[in-house]
Amino acid sequence: MRSLGLYEGALGRAIREMKFRGVADLARELGPALAAAVSPGDVLVPVPLHPRRERERGYNQAGLLAREAARPGATLLSSLVRIRPTATQVGLRAAERRRNVSGAFALVGSPPPTALLVDDVMTTGATLLECARTLRRAGTASVRAVVVAHAVVGRDR
Repeated sequence: MRSLGLYEGALGRAIREMKFRGVADLARELGPALAAAVSPGDVLVPVPLHPRRERERGYNQAGLLAREAARPGATLLSSLVRIRPTATQVGLRAAERRRNVSGAFALVGSPPPTALLVDDVMTTGATLLECARTLRRAGTASVRAVVVAHAVVGRDR
């Protein structure tokens, strides 16, 4: 997993603005910075929102970031789907986060040979891990991840 930095300060504020205040345009600024982790031939897979949450928000921030991070020769694949709604992860401890997202994802169609998961923030890694498990079970040989920010290691949120 690679990230641009810690989920604090200006980076943390930018993610919260994009995610919770409807400032989708921030993906145009943050997404290209993720491109350093993208190689030609990569298959970018944004972490999906449940369709209900995406309708409420009006967009999937991970999808916007993935689109902005894609380099020539990379593929954007939106066949990873969230098959059940989950509670927001905010305020949940690590074990609760893992239970919350367990079995929440599925792959529609053929698995990519490799995948680069794209998301806005990694706190405990529960969501990315469950997405990676879903892809691996479907036949994806290798899964990496890139996020805009990560939480300080060692915190059990």
